[in-house]
Amino acid sequence: MTEHAIIDVGAFIGETAINTWQRAPHNKMWAFEPCKTNFEKLKNTIEWFKQKSGLNPDITLVQKAVSTSNENKTFYETRDAVCASLLPFSKDKLKWEVGSSPLGHTQFDVIDEYEVECIRLDDFLDANNIKSVEHLKVDAQGHDLDVIKSLGSRLKDVRTIVAEARLTDFHMYEGDCHKDELVQYMKDNGFSARDSQKQTYDQEENILFVRD
Repeated sequence: MTEHAIIDVGAFIGETAINTWQRAPHNKMWAFEPCKTNFEKLKNTIEWFKQKSGLNPDITLVQKAVSTSNENKTFYETRDAVCASLLPFSKDKLKWEVGSSPLGHTQFDVIDEYEVECIRLDDFLDANNIKSVEHLKVDAQGHDLDVIKSLGSRLKDVRTIVAEARLTDFHMYEGDCHKDELVQYMKDNGFSARDSQKQTYDQEENILFVRD
């Protein structure tokens, strides 16, 4: 049985996973990344770190998405793969401030659509005999609240969560959640927001929640 696990949902290319593991090298980690392009880079990042450091981090890579149901869903891979998501873009995506990005709003162009396997986190924890989660990091491009909801009653077994939410009054992705909705859900389930950091030209916010 695993206690104090670390879960990274939306691991992208692995930089955050490596940094998190270095702060807690005795904790077993699982890193989820459904995007085909990102997953290959994620594997390369872990291998690069192993060769450079001489260490062998206990990080299991999972090429699946996390959602509220165990089924295959359409995944939208974008020109800039950091924007890839289970959620389609909203009609208001061109309102999104992109600053000096050389891709401009073309970074949101969908270049591929394919089916990915989705799993609920409560089922994943049960199947892998994970008793408790020390830290859950979520960066699922608009899908963060559903990732947390997929824990069901196992949310009580998680100590800290970092998740991202929209600050704008318009949607970037269809069905994405606003900060107020996320904070209220976490409060209703026994968590307090302890720290936050705005990003993407103050259009999104990463929020640290700690169980009360």
